[in-house]
Amino acid sequence: MKKQFIFTKDTSFTHLKDEMYDSETEHIIKDDQTEKLYHHIVEHGSGFEISYESVFMSHLLKEIGLTGFGKSYGADACKIDLPWYPKHYSTSRKFVVELPESAKLEDFEFGSKKDCLCEQFKQTSIGKTFDFKKGQEKFSFLGKDVLGKLLGFSPIQLGYFKREKGIYPFFTVLKSQSLFESGQGESVCKMLDCLDPREHEEIYSVLKKFAKLDLKKEIGVFEDEVGRSLKGLSGDLLLRQTLI
Repeated sequence: MKKQFIFTKDTSFTHLKDEMYDSETEHIIKDDQTEKLYHHIVEHGSGFEISYESVFMSHLLKEIGLTGFGKSYGADACKIDLPWYPKHYSTSRKFVVELPESAKLEDFEFGSKKDCLCEQFKQTSIGKTFDFKKGQEKFSFLGKDVLGKLLGFSPIQLGYFKREKGIYPFFTVLKSQSLFESGQGESVCKMLDCLDPREHEEIYSVLKKFAKLDLKKEIGVFEDEVGRSLKGLSGDLLLRQTLI
């Protein structure tokens, strides 16, 4: 049986597709037991890294209703058969990102593409455009920017799916800057001041669910499961919850 956040040591993956860059290789792999598809990155020099904090955030955000990205999982003990690993590369920390259940391998392309977005993606939490007004000033934010700022995550595009009318970007989320860093708390408060519950019902719905979470319990369960303390994550999310 799989745990909620990490796979077991008996889990194995089969390599299906890859692309190589200067500092990393990206792979689509299949869980041999469930046949679900996952994205796996082998990083050996770039700044990209999925962390345990990011894994937790991806599950937490799904729990409160956000859409438009894949959940991450730790796969440290799993067997992942790849064509090769870089010389001297440590495989002790491995992470995978779940592709949508409806995903077809032949429709997936690696890389970042931002034009011709399909309507389905534009209706997701991170793909939707929200209009704001403060005084006479009007401005717009994408869901990934306003919710990312409020809840403390950064959406990262890992690829995209070809659709009949446009593309559907494939994202995961990373834990972003902490509120304890310079200016972050003030920035969040300013954004909250601009939110009108009559005009931003979707955002308010997400924030209400976040505010009601027992974060200490949720993070405690996760820490027990992965066997490490995440005090920075706990402190940041509890402060965000207080502000919201």
